[in-house]
Amino acid sequence: MRLNMTRALTIFGRLASTGNTTPTTLSATTHPQLRRRFFMYSMASPAVALSLKDTSSTPLKIKNKNETVSARQNQGDTALGWFDVRAYGAMGDGTTDDTKALQAAFDAVPATGGTVYIPAGVYLAKPSKGLTPKANTVILGDGYSSVIKVPNGHNTTGNLLRVTNCDHITVTRIRLDGSRGSQKDAKNYGLFFDSCVDARIDTVWVHSFNGVGIQAYNCDSCVVANCASWDNEYHGFECEQCRGCTFTGNSGHHNDRHGIFVSPGEVGGSGSLNNVIMGNSFHENSEYGICLGEDAGNRSAFLSTGNMIAVNSVHKNKIYGIQLWKVNGNTVQGNSVSGNGRYGIHVFQSANNIIMGNTLAANCHAVDNSYDELIIEGYAYNHDRPSRYNIVSNNTIHASGINQPRYGINEASVDDGPNTIVHNTMTGTFGTAAIHTQDGKETPTCGCLTNVGDSED
Repeated sequence: MRLNMTRALTIFGRLASTGNTTPTTLSATTHPQLRRRFFMYSMASPAVALSLKDTSSTPLKIKNKNETVSARQNQGDTALGWFDVRAYGAMGDGTTDDTKALQAAFDAVPATGGTVYIPAGVYLAKPSKGLTPKANTVILGDGYSSVIKVPNGHNTTGNLLRVTNCDHITVTRIRLDGSRGSQKDAKNYGLFFDSCVDARIDTVWVHSFNGVGIQAYNCDSCVVANCASWDNEYHGFECEQCRGCTFTGNSGHHNDRHGIFVSPGEVGGSGSLNNVIMGNSFHENSEYGICLGEDAGNRSAFLSTGNMIAVNSVHKNKIYGIQLWKVNGNTVQGNSVSGNGRYGIHVFQSANNIIMGNTLAANCHAVDNSYDELIIEGYAYNHDRPSRYNIVSNNTIHASGINQPRYGINEASVDDGPNTIVHNTMTGTFGTAAIHTQDGKETPTCGCLTNVGDSED
């Protein structure tokens, strides 16, 4: 049967929305990277059953996050590819150092693969060494109650679970706890997977790390789905220098920096290319909900391209909702962006991006008449890097809240442009004007209007 992609994307938009009963339709024809990967990933949601097979004919099925694994295998039944960490000495009592026992279970998996089972319990492990599984391994827990935890006061830099050069690995139904409150200056990441192909991180909870919760680095065609990452010192999620990876159905909230950071890599980085950030919720982070930009120190700018930011809920982040920072040729479509402190969508020194079909409301509340729901800028900071050739169309922007936005859409400088700004619907009262374009045109400050002619060729 041939899948009707437009209809399927409409359905997924409905599933991913939060409180919006009107589905968002994305065009698979316009965005071929979705057409390639949509069937496999769009159906991922917390309600979808996960089936894992051992070498026997009976599959091991888990239907929801609260169900424990009813394993018919014995603890040490390695002949069936089943490696229970208790058979290797892990206690899971919250007091014993289980680092060596957990690693022993990972080491016991042959090259052909197997399942490392982590039953409910609290397993202390030291990130200074890091737990390192092999390729073709499934790491399976009982859900939220299967916890791998950094010991209190450990204070050593590292990655609690480090997956390196491991193709076709799955990590599912475990929780990683960084014990952030008891650490000092150490920078610990929760789950770090590096140079992997076709890895899947699904239904994993990560919190309280002095670094990033879940980071993919230099990976290809990996999936992070149905995970939650919160209370981390850096970002909830990071996609750094990756290609064709998908983040969907995740929640990144209450992190000290961003909900998710899509990074091109540091010095000598190759950019993040053709990744999909779709159907996630990023809310109440201390900086941005979604940041697609360069790494710190102006490194590897303008390298990330072809990425799709679609159908995400981005709410109540302290600074910006979505930022495009020195990136070209990306798409931001069908997102719900509201209640963020400053700009709803911030486009800075970026070109040839598509910003289409988003809903923005009640952003810019930090200071009255000082920020915009959507701003395109760059020239004022670097005359060689204006923001131009972007398409801003079919967005719905509503001014509401305690403080008014300055503009609904603001093309900040006469030298930022040309950009195409058409068919956007503006409602509510704006502090200065609903739309300001680089040729000096301004629309009324209040009422309901759809701009038709504010485009530059």
